[in-house]
Parts: sequence; C-alpha cells; structure tokens
Amino acid sequence: MKINITFKNIPSSESLKLHIQDKFDRFDKMLDYPAETNIVLAEEKLRSLAEVHLNCDKLRIHAKGEAEEKNMYSAIDSVSE
Repeated sequence: MKINITFKNIPSSESLKLHIQDKFDRFDKMLDYPAETNIVLAEEKLRSLAEVHLNCDKLRIHAKGEAEEKNMYSAIDSVSE
C-alpha cells in the first residue's frame, strides 16, 4: 500500500508516520489489489483532524476522524477504526 501523508499546521513527525503505517498495514492484508492512501493530518484550534482517502481498484473509502485537545494519535486511531 502506498501511503501519502500531508501535514497541515503541524510539524512532520516520524512517530506519527510509523503509527499510521502500523494502523493501515492491516488494510493492505485485506485488499486484493494495490491501494493508494492519501492522509491529511491537521490541527485546528483545540482539536486534531485526520482525513483518509483510500483508492483500490473499484473501492473508494473516505473517512474523517477527530480528537479533542490536540491528540493526533487519537484522531488517527478513530479514523482507522
């Protein structure tokens, strides 16, 4: 699975990238075709936002996750659920 990550209003972080890779590796095992995933991580005021666009052959998934108090890991967990 090819994962593209965009950081908005937050610095790029290797630990966030590894957390995303860990969460989305399980999707790769379930898919029959190669997938491309675009993930946007952003912080707005007092909340963290994670938005995912997954494209695989005819499958298209769009999901948004959000967490309060600038906890990006919780936003990533909620969008991967």
